[in-house]
Amino acid sequence: MKFKEKINFDKTYYYMSILFAFVLPLSRAAISFFVILFILVWIFEGNYKKKLKQIWENKILKSIFYFLVFVLISLLWTENIETGLNVVRMYWGYWAVIFIAATSLHYKYITSIITAFLAGLIVSCIISYGVYFNVFDFKNNSISPFMITIEYSVFLAVASMFLLNKLFENKCTNNKKIMYIFLFIFLLGVLFLSNGRTGQLGFFVALFILPLLHFKVNFKSIFISFFLVVTIFTLAYNTSNSFKSKVDNLVNDVNKVNSSVNYSSSTGIRLAYGIVTYDIFLRHPFIGSGAGDYRNEVKKSLENEKFNYLDNIKYFLSNHHPHNQYYMFLIQFGLIGLILFLNIVYSVIKTENRDNEFTKFKILFIVIYLASFVGEPLFHKQFTAVLFVLFVSLISIKQNSLEKI
Repeated sequence: MKFKEKINFDKTYYYMSILFAFVLPLSRAAISFFVILFILVWIFEGNYKKKLKQIWENKILKSIFYFLVFVLISLLWTENIETGLNVVRMYWGYWAVIFIAATSLHYKYITSIITAFLAGLIVSCIISYGVYFNVFDFKNNSISPFMITIEYSVFLAVASMFLLNKLFENKCTNNKKIMYIFLFIFLLGVLFLSNGRTGQLGFFVALFILPLLHFKVNFKSIFISFFLVVTIFTLAYNTSNSFKSKVDNLVNDVNKVNSSVNYSSSTGIRLAYGIVTYDIFLRHPFIGSGAGDYRNEVKKSLENEKFNYLDNIKYFLSNHHPHNQYYMFLIQFGLIGLILFLNIVYSVIKTENRDNEFTKFKILFIVIYLASFVGEPLFHKQFTAVLFVLFVSLISIKQNSLEKI
């Protein structure tokens, strides 16, 4: 087609990716628009034989494909087909961008794409500070202007760790160091002013790992890790009423469970879901209950008299998702599904990258997600699902670039 020959697809994907990364922290509608646009342009471009070859030669993409196929075939043993189809659509729709980016983007664009993402997040943070200090009103006057605080905290943890990793690399000019320090403090402030314990947990775990990646694992690096975690935790606890309240509530919630078997709290509900998940896992250990039956299975377990001590929260447990991504994997896809996902993690970590800096950051990124999974099923939230897609896409581009050399 003559029209197709006139299109510079390389630049088209580049500009689409820049805009996509920028709006990612800012708009649900824009995310959906660009995901659909990526798919349509990729299909229109054609050249499927070459793309399929690239996919099959890419270890990350193959591991993702195996997982997605298992998600799809889990519809065969799920009863709630409608919910199951929504889950399949969510995984296949969003994660398709990883395949598109890895087969269509050049590695030289990665820095620009990450910069665009940081720019979008900084815009969001400016609004957050404006709302917090009553400079202006915005929407519902939440410190998290475009997404729920759980998702926002994960975004802030990822961006903060990216900047801190840059500083640890010590490869930039003094002016850039000053800029990175300022932006790190700027983003970190919003992270601990927000109520998002999920991202805060991910940040602290990654913060502990950071010095161990940059220095030899010895007494010195372990001391630096503990020092950084304790210092930032102490500063946050003593300067942010929101963070202090969340930490105190966590301690009180655990004490309530231990002293009076009271699970009617944020932490207690998560612990209760863990107990119920184990019961479901015993019924469906290997392939799970299917993509759509997680609520049905929770209800079925709670009908058992042994869970009568959860009577005051049974309605909540039966009508919401388990507040933990690991629980979701086990309930929906069983041990096989969890192993297939961990195979993706293994492939991402083992992938060689052109620069050592990106190799370290991808480990920190994965650590943030693995830790944050404890607090929320991040793949069932649009923003955090697509954030995962964005950075795994960039890592996959790096691998394809190496394989072409």
